[in-house]
Amino acid sequence: MTVVTTTLTPPRRGAAYPFVRTSVRWVMIVAATLVAFHSTWLKLFYELRAGTTGGFVLIVPPLAALVAVGITHRRRNELPIHDRQTDTIVATLLFAVSLAIKALLMPRYAPTYQLMHLDVLAAWVFVCGACVAMFGLRTTSRYWLAC
Repeated sequence: MTVVTTTLTPPRRGAAYPFVRTSVRWVMIVAATLVAFHSTWLKLFYELRAGTTGGFVLIVPPLAALVAVGITHRRRNELPIHDRQTDTIVATLLFAVSLAIKALLMPRYAPTYQLMHLDVLAAWVFVCGACVAMFGLRTTSRYWLAC
């Protein structure tokens, strides 16, 4: 008689786990940005339909993503240090700067909206703050060249 024994091993975190975790974080950042700045995206959409020169703003995120991919493939040895308190403080400050741009600067410079697009700058600062909140300051600052 043969006895077959099996040992239970805990599930291993495969190579797909960090990809899933990072993807979920990026989906949350994009969703928060779309909701927080929905009026900005609608204005840009109407500008594009009208044929104005505001379309240059939409080329920045794909180019930044391309630069970020290049930075990711560059080898870098750094310690996995995470200071969540510093991350929270910096993210809160970036969110406050984003809110200040949208609430204080945009009404003041409303006549030059087509020229400056301050709401897009506020959205970009918001995305940087969300990246610091989700990924950490050290990881986000590694990609400063993409900003």
